[in-house]
Amino acid sequence: MLALTFLALAQASTLPDVPSFDYTGVPFFTGAEVSGLVVRSHSAVVSVTAKGVQVSTTTQVKNQADHAVSVQLVVPRRREGDENSGPPTFAVAASLNQSPVDLRPLASRSPGRKLGARHFSYESDLGATVTLQPGATYGLRTSCNVAPATEARMES
Repeated sequence: MLALTFLALAQASTLPDVPSFDYTGVPFFTGAEVSGLVVRSHSAVVSVTAKGVQVSTTTQVKNQADHAVSVQLVVPRRREGDENSGPPTFAVAASLNQSPVDLRPLASRSPGRKLGARHFSYESDLGATVTLQPGATYGLRTSCNVAPATEARMES
């Protein structure tokens, strides 16, 4: 997905010295009872337009435990850019078997990790506690629209 985000930025006629871009990562689960979960598949559909990138993902997960498990669903949000870019704030919608999941920012936020002379990486993950029934298979869907964070600078 990262490479396709670069394509969205490349559509602009001029890029700043340190372009800033946002992207999501593969959703994952954490918690004491996560060992009974198996991710069977993950797919992403990325649409690149002049306005940005539309990303839709589907993850199939099965609870192989013989009991219901309550786990933390984490949807990574990332931003690469300069020292003023700051953590990503774009919205991500999620559903589990077509029921909406209320994703909220997780407590841990990255202050920015320096990657190079003027390049920084930021994190601002979203999460929700979900309960998965024993032996059940779930379809987790996420979607987001990511406009190039440097769009305003590119147009001026």
